[in-house]
Amino acid sequence: MSDSTFTLRNIFSLSSNSDWNQALEEWPEKEQDIPDEFKNVDLSAAMPNLSPKVDELFDIEVPNLFVTAWNKTGEIQGIIDKSRDAPEEVIYVELADHSIESEHHPYVEMTIRNSPPVKIIELTVKLTMTIKGFQLKIQGGEIKEIGTGTCEAEGTIEYKGLVIMKKNLEPVRLPGSIRLSEKHPMKAGTRDI
Repeated sequence: MSDSTFTLRNIFSLSSNSDWNQALEEWPEKEQDIPDEFKNVDLSAAMPNLSPKVDELFDIEVPNLFVTAWNKTGEIQGIIDKSRDAPEEVIYVELADHSIESEHHPYVEMTIRNSPPVKIIELTVKLTMTIKGFQLKIQGGEIKEIGTGTCEAEGTIEYKGLVIMKKNLEPVRLPGSIRLSEKHPMKAGTRDI
């Protein structure tokens, strides 16, 4: 999608080798929502495979979050619509300083063979990004490029109301510009509000 992929993993400073195993290995024993027919199934065998799956949940690209939020504003949407009428014209839009708040519900489903999920591990990711000095390049009905300024982010990762990771408000290092080659919806496997 972009010249330099920037994801929630970067925001929360998660390495690609994050060790979720310790935090995850107790969850099935603590949970009462496993269907009765699977109560005696040893889910601990799935734990080594669970950590990489949870890690993948944070591959949500931050530019998608920006574009999704900006597409919901009437003024930006009006400019995008207008640009469809003159697809060769390039429009630059300076954005006022603002904050983007988002909440996401990435999840992993644990299944045994072709059964319905025996467990769904759903996380709640709450994120606030304060944006300053951003510029949009709009052409042909799409945001084509984001000129970045400064961004500060704070957020939490929760599991069933328990905060398992917190990011305090601090600057985020973004590339100078992010070129968007085509529209991309949020990654499959997320439920966004």
